Amino acid sequence: LDGKVNGNAQIDANLAIWSLLRTMTRWLLNHPGEVHDIAAAVERYEPPMRELR
Repeated sequence: LDGKVNGNAQIDANLAIWSLLRTMTRWLLNHPGEVHDIAAAVERYEPPMRELR
């Protein structure tokens, strides 16, 4: 996006993504019963996270 999108817009987007990742990480850590198998959780959540990148 460098040179294609305003620098402030890029910063705002990165901050929003960072905030979302922190929120999702906290949710996963606060719901340990939901995640019995780390490998399965990574397999489940990696594709959507890859799309956000």
